[in-house]
Amino acid sequence: MVVVEDSFDGHEDVLNAVIFENREWGKQVRMTVSEFRDKHYLGLREYFLDFSGEWLPTRNGMSFPYNMETTTNMFQAFTSILSRAEVLAEVFKYCEELDSAKDKKVID
Repeated sequence: MVVVEDSFDGHEDVLNAVIFENREWGKQVRMTVSEFRDKHYLGLREYFLDFSGEWLPTRNGMSFPYNMETTTNMFQAFTSILSRAEVLAEVFKYCEELDSAKDKKVID
């Protein structure tokens, strides 16, 4: 029998980025790089906004080994889907605008 443990003891997020947020729904999706038992994982996880205003992780999500093969496959799939949807150039332009805005905040 396989025992699934819900404990996150020893689990630590090394990097964390919000990729979707809707406060009205109290929902967030984050991409993380985490470490667990001396191994790194790339994850997507749904978070919810609790009554105190803190974002907490849910069980909804997935993790992959964080290595060159997995990240390359994910990047290739993502760019392929975006280019087929004919929005890749617009995404690059938007990213440049975000970077410019961040650079301006650093200078100000």
